[in-house]
Amino acid sequence: MKELYTTYINKFEQAKAIAQKYDLSTEKADTAIDDIRDFRITVPLIGGFSTGKSSLINCALGRDLLSTEITPETAVPAEICYGKDSVVYVSGSGTESGTVEGLNTKDLSIDKVNLVQITLENDFLKTIPTVKIVDMPGFDSGYEIHNRAIDEYLPKSLAYIIAVSADEGTLRESVLNFLAELKLNEMPAYAVITKSDKIPEDQLAGVRDHVKATIESKLGLGEVKVAVTSADDEECDGFKEILADLQGRSEEVFVKHFRSRLIVFLNDIRTYLASQLRVKDYSSEEIEAEIEKLEDSIAKLNEDVAKEKEKFDKQCERCIEQISTKVTSNLQTAEQSIVNSVISGNSVDEKINAIVRNTITAEIHSYFEPQVKAYIEDIGALVSECTAYADMSVTDISSAERSENEEIRGAITSAITPLTTVLLTGAATWFASTAAGAGIAAALGMTVTGLGAVLGPIGAGVGLIVGTLIGRGMRKNQEKKKREEAEQKVSQAIVEISAMARDKVKETIYQMRDKINESIDTDINEKAELHRKALSEAQHRLKENEQAIAERFDALNADMQTVNNMIRAEG
Repeated sequence: MKELYTTYINKFEQAKAIAQKYDLSTEKADTAIDDIRDFRITVPLIGGFSTGKSSLINCALGRDLLSTEITPETAVPAEICYGKDSVVYVSGSGTESGTVEGLNTKDLSIDKVNLVQITLENDFLKTIPTVKIVDMPGFDSGYEIHNRAIDEYLPKSLAYIIAVSADEGTLRESVLNFLAELKLNEMPAYAVITKSDKIPEDQLAGVRDHVKATIESKLGLGEVKVAVTSADDEECDGFKEILADLQGRSEEVFVKHFRSRLIVFLNDIRTYLASQLRVKDYSSEEIEAEIEKLEDSIAKLNEDVAKEKEKFDKQCERCIEQISTKVTSNLQTAEQSIVNSVISGNSVDEKINAIVRNTITAEIHSYFEPQVKAYIEDIGALVSECTAYADMSVTDISSAERSENEEIRGAITSAITPLTTVLLTGAATWFASTAAGAGIAAALGMTVTGLGAVLGPIGAGVGLIVGTLIGRGMRKNQEKKKREEAEQKVSQAIVEISAMARDKVKETIYQMRDKINESIDTDINEKAELHRKALSEAQHRLKENEQAIAERFDALNADMQTVNNMIRAEG
């Protein structure tokens, strides 16, 4: 993997050197190089409380790093990856450094520490250098852990590993709810049967088959690999094999992601070079006409884009109403089930949380995603129609060069979609880095999980509503009155929860709209500036002598050839 890092850093450095020669921005290359050095694939390990997740990680590491004597109240997520020994405690007030020797996860408090980040010089971790393992608290700790496992980790995860204790023999309801959300996001998973020594060997195969069939049925994404382990006996080779498999897949993700970003940067350079070469024999008057044509084209493009934005605003409004209506409908469908849980004295927080989250995720995928995709494609078509942005059209070139030009165009088109690339590589706050370059559907499939952040506040609100509106005075009422009050309070709660969901959906969809529009505007402005710069320098070049002009065009052609070769190599 180190060689792969070096290869792509060198490619970005080579492209950066060409950009610097023409005083072009190198920000995309600089950012990519930093990201290469920090590249990790996240792999959360999730399951019920006391399923042996921490013991499993300790077994793989060959040392007792994580405490196995914790309670739901003190459980804190721990991220572990290869690196120099260090521990960082992350809280709402900042970070605090510690040492591996002084690490004691047993005494941590979820109220004071949000996350522990551990890097370790470990022989096994050295074999999976781009994998970051996340030991998540058991889902029995509360529905907030479910939310966090999705909201914080799904956008940057390659897969999840589900831990199931052999002596339980099945998956807990909290994990089944989690699998339902993974299915909506098309996120794959592996499974690990822990504590295999706790049941007779003749029962183990049945437990394994049941867990495998259940997860495959819930995910609907094909065969799920299941490993059987016993951390107490240091039998965790199956777990290690899963992590090694993910390490191999992470290399594919790395190449796909940074190849796309490299092509984007190279295409920016090519836009500038093509614009220079296209007007190499123009007079001053012809260049002035070209500048005027450029500005007219940009003005027309901006007018057309503004109209598309207005149409998309209306689509966003319809989407908000559609999702809100569906949330209310699904809550009302489950109303009697919620009432029965309340009467029985059971918590309904997780049930309501799952209904609201899964409804929003499903509706986003089926309704909002296609609207976004169509919007971006329409904008891309407008840009393509704008002759000033015909980056790949160099009119005065030989037939051989023209053929090569078409080949380069094909390489770029096959690797990225115009404009969507900017969304995939520039909006890191709301999409999965692993989706970059994978196409708009896959990318939005990841970005949509940003809506999960909506449901943290909703989940907390559910607890408040249920506690204050439903629980009050129920114990002292007789059964009939209990049901009547429960039905009344649940109905009221559904109204309030639906309103909360609507507000949060509206806020988040508009945030996504603004991010998309910002990316579109940035892309258009960057291309316009590249053309302006090229034409301005073409004007200045008219003052040079013939030898200087010839030398400059020789350099332009040579750099164009280099850029073409680099793009072709990535395609």
